[in-house]
Amino acid sequence: MGLADEPAGWDQAFRDTCRPGDPLESGFDTEAEAVAWDETGRRLAIRLAGELPDSVRVIYRSDTDEVISGSPG
Repeated sequence: MGLADEPAGWDQAFRDTCRPGDPLESGFDTEAEAVAWDETGRRLAIRLAGELPDSVRVIYRSDTDEVISGSPG
């Protein structure tokens, strides 16, 4: 899987936590899974910022409201 495909896989990992029949039970089963998912998103944002042109700004907002912004350069 290349960088172009990885955000879709990362998104699907989150969607897989959805329990439509019981929304209150939706989410990752453990805190460790949630942290790993967040770290994957952060790494993807950094990698994307490094690959995209200078005219593109990448912002990743985690559940903690930390914003990671980067532009290649």
